[in-house]
Parts: sequence; structure tokens; C-alpha cells
Amino acid sequence: MKTCCRCKKEKPESAYHKDRGNPGGLHYMCRDCRSEKYYEDHENNLRMTRQYYSKNVDRQIERVRNYRERHKKRAAAFVAVSSKTRTGRIKKPGICSQCGSGGIIHAHHEDYNKPLEVEWLCQKCHKKLHREKRSVA
Repeated sequence: MKTCCRCKKEKPESAYHKDRGNPGGLHYMCRDCRSEKYYEDHENNLRMTRQYYSKNVDRQIERVRNYRERHKKRAAAFVAVSSKTRTGRIKKPGICSQCGSGGIIHAHHEDYNKPLEVEWLCQKCHKKLHREKRSVA
């Protein structure tokens, strides 16, 4: 039995997540309290982020403008693929072309000079591809 530091209730050890960083090998909050805290923190972070962006609209617009200015071809390729998929001229598949998994699928450009030639990858494969390219370069 272990006492949760948040709700102060004594609960069995099975009610706690494992945590090798803590002396007893268990998290200091029970699963229920940890879940509640996660959602409270998540809501608070969303509120703070929205508040920041609403106060700094001009700054964010300038940041996006600068990015698009520095990466003209990349931004143009993104807009081209987005508009073509939105209008239905390009069909976005529901699965990754490398691993075949579903979920969120990204359009990967091998060459920004050919904006409509894309490889459809899941987030995991897309990140892996860019990591490999960075390590070679």
C-alpha cells in the first residue's frame, strides 16, 4: 500500500505507474490523480498558448512571413500540394508508402522544384527520412 501525494488516499501499488526515477520505483501520484493533473495541465497550456498568440498576432504573422521569404520553394510546394488535395486534384492516400501504416500522412518533397511530386509518408517514416538525410549531409 502506498499513499498518493495528491489525493492523500492509501491505494495498492497496482494503482501507480512505474517510475524508475523515484526511490520506490513507483510514481508519487496514483493513476487517477496523474490523469487528472495531465488534463488540467493540458488545458492550462492550451489556454496560455492561445493567450500568448492572441497578444502577439503581429509577431506571429511576421514570423510566418519571414519563414516563407527564406524558404520560398518549400512554402510554394506546401501551398501547391495543400490546394490540390483540398480541391481533389491530388488524392491523398490513407496509408504510408513505406511502411503501410495509417494515421496522419505527410507529403514529402524530394525536390521542391517539382512541387506536385510527393511521397506520402506517415509521421514516423517522414521523421526517419529527414534524420537520415541530416546525418548524411
